[in-house]
Amino acid sequence: MRHIVICKIVFALTFWSFVAFSTKAQFKDESEDKILESLIEIDVHGQNFIPSDSVFALSRKMTKTFENNGSKRALFELKRMEVLAYIVKGQMVVGIEKAQSMYDLAQSKNYQTGIAISIRAIGDAYLYSGLIPQARESYIEAYNIMKEISEAKIFLKPLLMKMIYCDLHLDKTVEAGNYLKDFKALLKSTDNIFWFYCHYYSFFYNDQINNTERAFWYRDQAIKTGRSLKIESVNYHVDYLDLIYLEDQGENEQVLNKYNYLLGNKYNEILPSSYFVLLLGKAELLVRMDRLDEACDIYQKIYTYKENLNINSTVRQIDALRAKYQADRIKFQSRLENSQTIRLLIVIWSILLLLVLAFILFLKHQIKQLVISKKRMIKAKEKAEISIKVKSLFLMNMTHEIRTPLNGLLGFSSVLSSIGEVDEETRLQCVEQIKGNSMLLHKLINDVLDISRLESREIHFNYRNIDAIQLCRAVLDKVKKETNCPLDITFVSHYSKLMILTDSDRLQQVLTNLLVNATKFTTEGSITLALKRDTDSNYAMFAVTDTGKGIPEEKRSQIFDRFVKLNEYAQGSGLGLAICRLIVERLGGKIWVDPGYSTGARFIFTHPIHDQQERSSE
Repeated sequence: MRHIVICKIVFALTFWSFVAFSTKAQFKDESEDKILESLIEIDVHGQNFIPSDSVFALSRKMTKTFENNGSKRALFELKRMEVLAYIVKGQMVVGIEKAQSMYDLAQSKNYQTGIAISIRAIGDAYLYSGLIPQARESYIEAYNIMKEISEAKIFLKPLLMKMIYCDLHLDKTVEAGNYLKDFKALLKSTDNIFWFYCHYYSFFYNDQINNTERAFWYRDQAIKTGRSLKIESVNYHVDYLDLIYLEDQGENEQVLNKYNYLLGNKYNEILPSSYFVLLLGKAELLVRMDRLDEACDIYQKIYTYKENLNINSTVRQIDALRAKYQADRIKFQSRLENSQTIRLLIVIWSILLLLVLAFILFLKHQIKQLVISKKRMIKAKEKAEISIKVKSLFLMNMTHEIRTPLNGLLGFSSVLSSIGEVDEETRLQCVEQIKGNSMLLHKLINDVLDISRLESREIHFNYRNIDAIQLCRAVLDKVKKETNCPLDITFVSHYSKLMILTDSDRLQQVLTNLLVNATKFTTEGSITLALKRDTDSNYAMFAVTDTGKGIPEEKRSQIFDRFVKLNEYAQGSGLGLAICRLIVERLGGKIWVDPGYSTGARFIFTHPIHDQQERSSE
């Protein structure tokens, strides 16, 4: 129990300790941080007690100044001090109402720092009332808000002191240890007063977890730091540490003298709880010293003192609540007498209307569900039919496309394996045909795999900055070499260099498919690959133009579908343009057939030009 008594003493001394200051408008020309440091110093240092009337006077003088200067943090901190002043004066209900008023003001302005300060004020009211669990919840809520706001971090140190006290009192040693770590992390080398309290609470914490050696070390550090500060309230704590030390040594007479000295301290007039705790400690000491008559007198005094304190507190709260209740009851009774009949009719009609409306909504919902179910069934049926058609079309096309190169492979293989002599020229032709049909079969399988992976988005695009001009020239040379096309295939662009962020392999695949497709349907004339930049939309525009057969107008909307072929007898799977569309869309562009070009066919697609740095792979 000793650590609880110690913690109560700590709270009693630190809960309301003020540094002497003038109530003149001394803060008017200071920065807000300086003002806050002064207010926090008043709250923590506690050299002299300032009467509540002085706090009220300061609030009246400085509230308008802080409002006009926009010093919201200082304004709310001053209001919190005013709440504590009411509590110390014994006007607990008024203090709680002031705290609630602070909270409402902060909520109306959506000012998170003010909300946190208000919640802390509510926690202070709970703590002074002896409701430590509720106080702890309020402090934790305020802490969680403040630690996320940069401007509120100045309040964390004094708030953590209150939280550590609550956890030690409630035997929440794990939480107290964690908050002690947070407290130490905030301290600077010049925070001597906070270092004192850090050592002080660390002593209590280690005493709770039975780490005696470490507890004694912190006690020595606290005494050393406290004596160097020469602050009256801190000296009080140091004296209590001396009392603990003397008690450990069994120096009962000196401990008794120390209790008498501390009981005569003026802080006990300010905080009744500290006086009560000291009386209790003295009574327990007298019991150990077998001075039972004196101990009995003190226990009787404690009982009477505590009873009177509770009665006074209860009377104040009941009076305030009763006055509020009576005012509310009179107002309610007046309204009830004036509108009872009307309200009854409104309730009855409202119930009937709600029942009718609920029934209508229920019917509407059921009808809607039926309609939705019917639509779903129709869509499911359509999807199933389309799926069957697509599957059948896919199997038919794949069977046809695979059978053609397979027939070639089987036929020319049979020729090579025939028993008779095969001359060298025939053998070379057969080998060339087998090679061509193998490549055709390989391309068909690759196209099927590509379109499947593109549609399921399993292909990952690797983006990097490349020169589109250089890529176009390379693709053009590759197509000329592989197709042995006799036509004039040219590249046209006004740029010598155009950097774009793209997947070069996939862009090259699109250009290759379009150029190879052009060579298949162009027997004379030329094929042109053009590249320009649309400065308005920041897109690169690629165009492949040929002088071939062209595309009938009725086929243009279907040309990019799978297995669509203008010439059923031409080589190819009908997947090339479908793959081109999927790749272009994945790259962020669009592809279409130029409807205004009639000399052949012109395919145009766009590609965004990204100015940002190379992005990661999709």
